[in-house]
Amino acid sequence: MNIKKYKKLFFSFDLLLNIVFFLSLFFIFVYIIWAKNYNKQFEDTGSMPLLYMKYINWRHLYPISFSLIYLSIFMLQFTKFVILLRNKNGILKSLFPIFFINKINILNSNLKINKNNFIAFFVILNISLLSILISAIFNIISDSVYWSFIVFIIYFGTIMISYIPIAFYFHKKDITIN
Repeated sequence: MNIKKYKKLFFSFDLLLNIVFFLSLFFIFVYIIWAKNYNKQFEDTGSMPLLYMKYINWRHLYPISFSLIYLSIFMLQFTKFVILLRNKNGILKSLFPIFFINKINILNSNLKINKNNFIAFFVILNISLLSILISAIFNIISDSVYWSFIVFIIYFGTIMISYIPIAFYFHKKDITIN
């Protein structure tokens, strides 16, 4: 398999991760509006103790959980930037690799640097998965409404899919640079 196929595979998953990130920004505002309307229904009915047990306190809960998710996405983007910069790409190409898909060097000629890049990316992916898992558990325990869990499943799936290019790359050793 040549390097161009790996580039397309790598950047398709990168594009998927960016789309999920921007859709989650939209989802936060939708969920906050939904939680406000949900809580307003309880405030309008009067003070019933059982109803207030299901009151959603999104002001403290969701900024913490979504900040964990954004921290994980930031770590992934920063790691991608550093790896592309170490592979002798410029700063502009490393910041916006989707625009320079045919001019980006994914692999370095030094095998030691490639191995270090793989280890760094693998560790950051695992830290991101752990952060998302902590955020999901935090939301499941503290909230009886599982709307936010949709975002966590999407992030988890996207990051797990990000392992696929790594698995393809390290499973096959017959890469030809064209």
